[in-house]
Order: sequence, then structure tokens, then C-alpha cells
Amino acid sequence: MLPLMLLILTLPALHPQPSQELAPNVLFASVEDGVLLFSGSARSGRLDFPLLGFSSGALSKAYILRVRGYLLSAAAHGESFFFVGTAYLDGLPAVLLVQLPSGGRPRVTVIYSEAPLYGVDLLPVNDTLYIAGYIYRYTPVVESDVIIVKYNYVTGRVEGSLAFGSVAFDDHPKRVLAGGNSILVIGDTYAYNVSQSDVLIAKVTPDLKLVESVAVGGAGRESAEDAAPMKNGSILVVGTTVGGTGTPDAFIVRVSDIGGLTYLSAAVGYENEYAAAVFKAENSYVVALYGRFEEDASFTLLVNYTLKDPWTLEPSTALIVNSSAGQVTPLRSRNTATAVKIGSCIAVLNPQEKAACLGEGATPLTVDLLDFKEQAPRILTGLYGWRPLWSVVKARECPSLQASDLQLQVEEIPISSVKLIINRQKYIKQIDPVREVIKFIERNMPLLLFTPMLAAAILVILETRKHGL
Repeated sequence: MLPLMLLILTLPALHPQPSQELAPNVLFASVEDGVLLFSGSARSGRLDFPLLGFSSGALSKAYILRVRGYLLSAAAHGESFFFVGTAYLDGLPAVLLVQLPSGGRPRVTVIYSEAPLYGVDLLPVNDTLYIAGYIYRYTPVVESDVIIVKYNYVTGRVEGSLAFGSVAFDDHPKRVLAGGNSILVIGDTYAYNVSQSDVLIAKVTPDLKLVESVAVGGAGRESAEDAAPMKNGSILVVGTTVGGTGTPDAFIVRVSDIGGLTYLSAAVGYENEYAAAVFKAENSYVVALYGRFEEDASFTLLVNYTLKDPWTLEPSTALIVNSSAGQVTPLRSRNTATAVKIGSCIAVLNPQEKAACLGEGATPLTVDLLDFKEQAPRILTGLYGWRPLWSVVKARECPSLQASDLQLQVEEIPISSVKLIINRQKYIKQIDPVREVIKFIERNMPLLLFTPMLAAAILVILETRKHGL
């Protein structure tokens, strides 16, 4: 059945062509060897189509693939750029892999099985791509397991795979990283909290043998978003945690197979706060946060953490990222850049200042970096009750996988490299006197209502005593 669906997808004339205007949504951006890579999806009507592209300053290209799906990650390797995500083949999800040769057209490949298969991240090593994803199973219970696929992009063959998961419910990967002689998989697991998820870190050998795993978390629901390897074999993981308040807070945790949890912190505000990415910058680590850190404002916040000693992290700087071009939201990266999305534009703030905009008529992009260091201590707080639990996942039965190239319609869309103007200034909190008076009245309403009644009662008592009643 599935080969027939693949045959149908290779015939562009038989594939429905949406007529609505495309609305791009960038989900990932990174800079490798001076080239900005990005991926995501583009919506047309109710359908999403994979979006990918690059910008090197001298040359910029962006493409839409005419198959339902999306792309979540990208990497430069050799003479090509690689993108990974998910494509829906007649409703059945499969890993979507796109190879974009330098100066060439995209080569599209799907890796599929008889069960739903999703692609999340990739790690290039020589001629091999280690692709992290997850697979859904329906027996004996409905659940998902992490799967690592070893794919040779020269021969176009799957050279091996490994599936693993916990004994309870769902496991999902978020990142796959190189960790010395091992491959590190960071994601989420329902390992020991029956109704809550925790952060999963698993170590796998290059020949796909599961070495060890650990889950870290508290009583709330934790979800990893990004990670960066550190010294001494430790890993810095960022994401969100939902506790008793019912709203997410950002977390930053350092996990070591030597000392367990060596650093644990949260960024809290007035509503929803998220940690979206972490980026290594020389001897420091930049964490990209987003949320309502002020009572009446949501914004992107970059916090720079330095190593005070081999095990202690300390926040040294904090910057708000603003732009008059629209709302600024942080993007996932590959530990190579601090990237943000501003409307249909992508801006890279560190280590190289780059910007690219999808569409026509792009103008120079201005970004304001506001010094938030003095206010940062009030939003950064400790997290308690977290613990590590080792050996939480085991190898599971792996399905048979196949790889096939797809001859899809590839549509090139406008993109341009634009000038990025960065202004640095002090953060000054704007105070609205009328709003402050209203908030004061709202917060002190019981007292304001009770005070006149108390004053009247005192006057009655005094008058009563005065007249001898």
C-alpha cells in the first residue's frame, strides 16, 4: 500500500496544488560556516507544507515542498545542507529528509515503516546521518518510543536503527548531539511520574547500542526544548516545567553522570514563561527565554551564564530583545547561534549578525537590545524537589524501515538578505500613572471599602459617649 502512495507522490500532476497564499512559519534557524539555515512550514488554507532555505549574504534561497508536512531541524555537512522533519503520505507520517547541495535543487527522501514515524533532529557524521524521531505503537498499548535511524546519504540506505522507551506511556526526542564518542539523545519521558513527563537523557554508541539513560524532573510536568554539551561530560538542558500554579515556567538544569544535578534554576514571571534555546558562546552559555516577565509585557530575554568554577553557573548578563518590526520570539538552533523570529524575518544576534526576510520588499531590520541585568535576579529563582533516576529506558523492538526518494514539485519562494541594525540601550520600565492607580485600587479594594465603615463606627461610638448614651 505504502509503495503505491509513494508512486502517486512522484507524479506532481496528481498531487493537489493549493491556490491560497502561503504563510511561512519558521521553526528553526542556525548559522554554520557563515550560512544561515532555516526550516519550518508554510500554511496554505488548512494545509502545512515543508519550508526550507539558506542565506549566505551573496546567495539566498527558500523552497516549499508540495507534500503535507514540516521540517524541524537542519545541519550543514560537506557540500550540502540537510533538513529533517515529517511528511504525511496519504495521512501516514514518515521521516522527511531533504538534502540541498550547494548550488543545486533539493533531493527529497522519506524513511517509513508500517507504523507512524516522525522525524525531529539529525546529527551528521562522515557519510552518515543519525536521525532522531519517534514511532507510535498500538499494541499492547498506544504509546510512542524514541527511534534513532542510521542513514547513509551517499548510498541512500538505512544502515541500522534503535528504538527505546520507558515502560510507561510516551517518550519523545527533542535533540540529538555528539557527546565525545557517544551520541546523546535529549527529550521527554513518562518514566516514573504516572501523569507527568520528565526530561530524558540517553547515551547511545555510534553502532546504535543503548549505553545508559537518566530522567530528571520534579512533581510537575517537564518538557525539554534544547540542550548543549558542557565540560566534564555534563549537559545543559533548557525547557519548561508546569507545577502547582498550572502555568509553565522556564527551567535551566545541568545534568552530570558524576554529580547528578549540579545546577537547577527557573525563570518565572506573571503568566507563561519558556526556555526555547541554549547556545554556547566561548566560555559562556546563552539561554533564550520568552514570556511575561513584566506584569504588562511579554518579550524575549537572553541570559548569559558563565562558569564560575568547574560546576557552578552564574548569570552574568541579561538582555531584552525588541524590534519595531514586530513581536520577537526565540528559535531553536544547533548550539551555533542565537536566532530570533520577527514577523517573516529571521535575525541572528550572535556570534554573527545576520538577517534574512521571506517575501519581497524587505527593508533593513532594526533590533534593540535592552540591558535587563538589574531586574534579572527577581525572575531567576531556585527549583526544588527534582531528582535523577537512572536506567529509565530500555531497547524495544524496532520496525522494518525503508527509504525512497520522492520526485515532488519544489516551489522557490522570494527571500532576501537584509541589513541588521542593532541598538544597545538601558532598559527603563514604563510606568503608567493611571494604570498604577487602578491597580492600587483593585488590590486594596477590601481595605478601601472597610475604612469608611470603620470610620463611621468610630464616630458613632464617640458621639454616643459624648451624649452619655
